Parts: sequence; C-alpha cells; structure tokens
Amino acid sequence: MKVSKTKGQEYLAGVTSDQISIALAKHHSKDLYVPECKNGPTYSSRNILRLDAWVLARTYSPMTTIGYEIKVSRADFEQDQKWTEYLDYCHRFFFACPAGLIRSTDLPKEIGLVWYSAAGNIHIKRHAERREPDTVKFQKLLIYVLMSRSVIVGDMHAANNGIKSREDWIREYLAEAEKNKNLAACVRGHVRDMYDKIKKREELVHSQERSVQDFTTRLARLGINWDPVSKDWNEYSRVVDQIDHLRKRVDTSTLQLLRRTGEDMIQTAAELDKYYMEGDHGNNSSKPASSE
Repeated sequence: MKVSKTKGQEYLAGVTSDQISIALAKHHSKDLYVPECKNGPTYSSRNILRLDAWVLARTYSPMTTIGYEIKVSRADFEQDQKWTEYLDYCHRFFFACPAGLIRSTDLPKEIGLVWYSAAGNIHIKRHAERREPDTVKFQKLLIYVLMSRSVIVGDMHAANNGIKSREDWIREYLAEAEKNKNLAACVRGHVRDMYDKIKKREELVHSQERSVQDFTTRLARLGINWDPVSKDWNEYSRVVDQIDHLRKRVDTSTLQLLRRTGEDMIQTAAELDKYYMEGDHGNNSSKPASSE
C-alpha cells in the first residue's frame, strides 16, 4: 500500500471495498454482520437501497444497529448524495474509508468515521451519535435480513461457533466474581499496609516537630531566638554564630561547676525542708494549753 494525496491531504491508497468490509466483519466478530444489506426484497420495492454493511450488535440494552458506507475514492464520497437515506435504517451510521481519505470535519457531527489502516485494522476516528430509525423502514430491513440472509438452526450454540451457553456465562461470572473477591482482599491488605506506613510516618513527623520545639525552647532560655520554619541561610548562620559565642563564654569546667553547684543546692534545699518539718512538729507538741 502507498500513501496518495488528494486536495492537499494524504490518505492510504490501493485499498479495496472488500478489504475494508472484511476488516469490519472482523471488528464485529461477536455481532451479526450483514454485508451488502438491502432495505427490503428486490422484487417488492422500487426504492431499493443497499448499505455496504449493516450490523446488529449482540446486546439488548439498548438494541443497537449500525450502518456503514464504505468509500475508497474521494470523488465517490463527494458525489454521493443518497447516503442520508441510510440513516432511517440504523441507530448509528459510519463512513468507513482508507486512513486519511475522509476527515471528521468532512462529516456532520452526528455521523461517525472509521479508518482502515495499513495493518488491516479498523480504528474509530469519531463515534456516531445515536438516533432512532424510522419504525416502518427499520422493520422492513429486519424482515429482509431474517428471510433472505438468515439460516434457522436447531442448535444455536453449535451454529454460532461455540458461543457460550447461559450456564457457561453463569460459571464464568461466578469465577470472575471470586477473582474480584480475592483481588479486593489483596487491595484491602495493601491499603492497610499503606495506612500503617503513613501513620508511622506521621508519628515520626510529630516526634521531630516536638524535638524541634524543645530545641527552640532551650535556645530561647539561653537568649537565642531561632525560627525553625525559616529557610533563610542567614538565619541559620546567625544561630550558629550565637551558639559558638556561647560556647566560648562558658567552658566545660564552668559547666561542670554549675552542675555540681546545682546538685549541692538541691541537697541543701532537701536538708532545709527536713529541718523545717521537724521544727514545726516540735513546736506543735510543746505548745502550752490556753488558760481559761
């Protein structure tokens, strides 16, 4: 495949309608895909339309049908005047083309666009808006699909290449539910571990905050004011200088002397306290009785 240019825009050339239709069928492998879908029996109507592809999505909520118009030529796209008639036969309508041939800006906002890539895949460039088809026309197309393009079989599951039975769906649903249950337990355990880690981290932060506050208070008692929140280097340098200056004024021997003096003062206070307690007890026992 090669890249060609039309009106200033590049697009994938050499792609056929059949290639795009096959890719669309693969894209809708789980749906009912009807290529070259007419809007009714040929012999009973003069206004026969033919959608390049019509899809009945395998879902009931809500029922969804999709129409496709395949274009491999820019001229064919620009000259097509009948595609708007297809809107009455499907809930969503798309143009399908080689990548780059049609742009989203070329289409009304309610019309979807899919590109066929060089790798043979379908890429949705813009989703189509949902609309309700014409009831009468829609019924005629459904009857045509049922009567002319369908084969009634006895074993639905075998005919649909092993499409799962209701029991299979239930079994898979229960297996998926059990897997989700185990996943939920794993997630809960992970969340619990994360909570414990965050809690320990908060406790560590609080402990550090208390240490900083205690250190700040101790500095204040020594006449050094420090703002622990400040990120100014000059503030740090000032505090360090004051601490160094304090160290130079008070040497180790002086600190030891102050410590011993403090211990002696504590012992003296204890002795005085004991003395006063004994003096009070003696005075109370020898106090003379009052005369009448």
